Amino acid sequence: MKRFKGLSLIETIVTLSVLAVVTAVSVPVYTKQLANARAEKLEQDIFQLVDVAASYSLRRWKPTYIHLVNIPSDKPTTDSSWCLVVSSYASITKCSDEDDTPAEKANEKRVATVFGSKHTQISLKRLTSQTKFKFDNNSYSLFLGDERKFDISFLEAQAGSNTFTAKAINFKDFELEKVTVVTDDT
Repeated sequence: MKRFKGLSLIETIVTLSVLAVVTAVSVPVYTKQLANARAEKLEQDIFQLVDVAASYSLRRWKPTYIHLVNIPSDKPTTDSSWCLVVSSYASITKCSDEDDTPAEKANEKRVATVFGSKHTQISLKRLTSQTKFKFDNNSYSLFLGDERKFDISFLEAQAGSNTFTAKAINFKDFELEKVTVVTDDT
């Protein structure tokens, strides 16, 4: 008579216990990596947006604005209805271009846009009282309202334990100040 060899109950319990421990350790690490990836993607998009705004201003030889739409200054955003828009128009109040006239679309009312819907689980806070700042090609300067500025911290973003501040230093220089909050997960 042949005896069937299989897993015993003890072997199955040990295997499931090891699998549970590995899962318990890897899930927080994976979650942290996702938050890091989200923050890095937003950083890259903001870098590109500022670069597009500065180069568009120089190429077209007219002032260009970065609009911070639906980003409050008193508290971080709670949804992803925000956007950052590069435009040669001084007034942009919506993320969508569906209300734009054909002439506005032809005149490139919206040169580039970073949509909050592409950056879920990231909260933003506007660090200025203004909802836009301007690249002025004539003086190679940044303006916040009517004031010429050389150092504009305009946005704070948080994804998980990662926080960074977007800062336009002058017409050509831009930087992100990263602050990673270390939490003790015990």
